[in-house]
Amino acid sequence: MLFLHIVGGGAAALLLRFKGHRILSRRFNTPVGSISFVTLHDNRLAFIETTRNLPTIIPSRHKRRIIRAAQYWLEAHPDFSGHEIGFDAVFGVAPPRYVADIIMLPRPRG
Repeated sequence: MLFLHIVGGGAAALLLRFKGHRILSRRFNTPVGSISFVTLHDNRLAFIETTRNLPTIIPSRHKRRIIRAAQYWLEAHPDFSGHEIGFDAVFGVAPPRYVADIIMLPRPRG
């Protein structure tokens, strides 16, 4: 299983680089779970999950975990606090498929 994760993670990293993402962190561990990738593309900071299966619905508790893990990353990297933030995913191994905005956050009113 670890071999599939390494191979899948490598394929995901190649796909992200091909799409113009600069990988800032890989497998960032937090007390609430890990983030597969944190990337920067233009002014958008993306927290990216990788999985072999394409879920039809992402459970609310999983969304909360991803958001909390992103908060830990941002606390550890305050230089990136002004960037637009997105939550994306890479599904599958051969070939991997990139999906942007798997979690939509409400936009602040101003």
